[in-house]
Amino acid sequence: MKNTLQYLSAKTVRKPEENERPLFGTGTIVQSGGRYYLVTAYHCASQIDEEGNEILKADWHLMSATVYTQDDEVKVDVIGFVDADIIQDWVIFEINKPNIPNLEKYKFKFSQDIACLSETKYTGYGFPYAIEDGLYIDFTPTNDRGTIWRIHDTVEGGNIKAITLEKGASGMGLFRKDGDQLYCNRLINKSVPDGAMNAMKSIPVRYFMHKFSSKKKEKKEIRVPSICESKESSIVENIYYSSTQKIVIEKYRQLVLQADFKSALPIIKKLYETDKNNENLLLNYIYVLSMAEPASLASLIPAILTHHFTSSENLLYAVNRLSVNGQPEAAVEIFYNHCLQANDEVLDSLYYSTITLNPILSAISRREYQEVEEGRCVLYEDESHNRHAFIVNSTTTLGTALMHKHKGDEVNVELVGENKRIKIIAIFGKYYIIEHRAIHNLFEHGGNQVMTPFKLDESLSDEGQVHQLMTFLESLGPHRSIKEQMEDAYKKIPSLLLTANVAGDLVSGYYFLMTDGIDLIPWPSYKMGGESRLQYINYGTDFVLDLSSFIKLSEKYFADSVVPPRKFIIASFLKAIVEEFCKTAMMNTNFVLHQALSSGRLHKFSDDPIENMRMRIDGLRRFMAECCEEKSCHIPVNIPKQTPPENINMLLLFLNTTSLLQNNQDRVLITEDWQLFFRMKGLLFMINSEEYWKL
Repeated sequence: MKNTLQYLSAKTVRKPEENERPLFGTGTIVQSGGRYYLVTAYHCASQIDEEGNEILKADWHLMSATVYTQDDEVKVDVIGFVDADIIQDWVIFEINKPNIPNLEKYKFKFSQDIACLSETKYTGYGFPYAIEDGLYIDFTPTNDRGTIWRIHDTVEGGNIKAITLEKGASGMGLFRKDGDQLYCNRLINKSVPDGAMNAMKSIPVRYFMHKFSSKKKEKKEIRVPSICESKESSIVENIYYSSTQKIVIEKYRQLVLQADFKSALPIIKKLYETDKNNENLLLNYIYVLSMAEPASLASLIPAILTHHFTSSENLLYAVNRLSVNGQPEAAVEIFYNHCLQANDEVLDSLYYSTITLNPILSAISRREYQEVEEGRCVLYEDESHNRHAFIVNSTTTLGTALMHKHKGDEVNVELVGENKRIKIIAIFGKYYIIEHRAIHNLFEHGGNQVMTPFKLDESLSDEGQVHQLMTFLESLGPHRSIKEQMEDAYKKIPSLLLTANVAGDLVSGYYFLMTDGIDLIPWPSYKMGGESRLQYINYGTDFVLDLSSFIKLSEKYFADSVVPPRKFIIASFLKAIVEEFCKTAMMNTNFVLHQALSSGRLHKFSDDPIENMRMRIDGLRRFMAECCEEKSCHIPVNIPKQTPPENINMLLLFLNTTSLLQNNQDRVLITEDWQLFFRMKGLLFMINSEEYWKL
């Protein structure tokens, strides 16, 4: 096995940019479908700050790798980027076939096994900083989940202390042999925090193994961009289609771009039914169904429940679509099942953070009961005041002892051969077990990519606790407020559309900009041609709204009940964006939205925050119905593959709005975003909302 690992492992180097240091790591060579790939930890190719932002991009042009055979050093040519996951910490690059004799015989299989075999030795070949070339490193899991991996005290090649092996070993594959077959189970990605010695963390290979196909890709790949793209690949990606199917796909694509979801629905439904295992088609189907017929999402729940999502992003997308469209119970059930099957601490943490931030999902996951029944989760305290969570199974000793007991009851039970007295603290539904597991692992293992543990010392004074909290926050690194991020974004590219996008939700972002954020920038009329240009507007002119003017004019509608003499024109996609906001606003956890609503600068419908939000939603829908007319349009444009997912809606909104004005001299754009549209001076006739009311 060991000779094989040496030929499958490479020392990776991410070349430095100006004033930066190179990044070193270990990669594993994968042969698949006649192609060759290099898998490593994402942080070996990119530098991430405390907020999850990339300081250095994972640029494949700057990556190099070397295989150290027994006789030679073989350079590995990195030729492209395949896929990556920042949260799970992995990246895949495509490489040219390394010049290694008989490389084809050095193969392995990925293992989907979740459980790790305790006391079983797993081996990797890595390139720690302390070693000139490379060496074999043996690991043993500390539990059957493989959460922590203990490095053996010495390794082959000398009496080298394990602590010196940690830096540079990230990205190394962990292998075990079963008979004649070599399996790769995990990918080493980081040291255990808090000074833990000779111990490292890993991720299961199931997060990325699906990226490799056993078949050669001989046909040309067709991409079907969607507004719900993830990372650098479309949700509908790399599917082979006939000429007829290509026409269907393009039709579907145009309908989605135009926000004509009702027409797009039968197309994506038919595509999905031809290949129900295709995750990309499933996600497209979920999206279009939620926009066109949200009540019909219920019919898709059985398929979503049985589907094993290949990434946490796709899982979270499905959960969010269901939760905001009247299916919160199903959303929690799907998330719970996935966590239960994956048995992964990062996914558990994502579950905890998602549930915590959503009051509706939280109410479901933390629903309490008075009596213990089969399948419920009992939170109990032992004699040492340690708390445990247990899913009741009446066939077990503990389950039998707890059955039909109540909150606050004390129970005598035999555990591990000893009589114990435990107290029932709370009785929850089964979902709570994931939350408890997430918190337990958080404090036991020192945190992960999603959460960092913090325990307040209750013995300290109020001042001391504040100081402890501030010290902890400072240790996480500098934090920039949303307002500061917006200001930076505006300075970089002056545009309210781009700036609002920083908030993570365009509608919430604009509300923030109108209140406690950056003030809507006043128009320099001399740049726009002065007020004399208004003479060209007559009673036959149609006025088109973008999102900034839609929100500004809706506020006047709320305050003064002013209805325009002619309905404003809005893009179908803008209506879809606003309607999506209306559907999700009641459970929106976006901080900037709530800050804007409480600023006192927006129209206030009611002193009660919940009623105020409900009436605002009704008001936005009335404004659209009474004052606006939606128009669809054809957008013959490809969405660039490199477009970040958070920018897709922004780009589509811009394209849909501007397309309503092109080649139509009788339409005028009302916008507050003069900086963005000033660049299109001569192509579009624009005014702002104040100028509109002067007409």
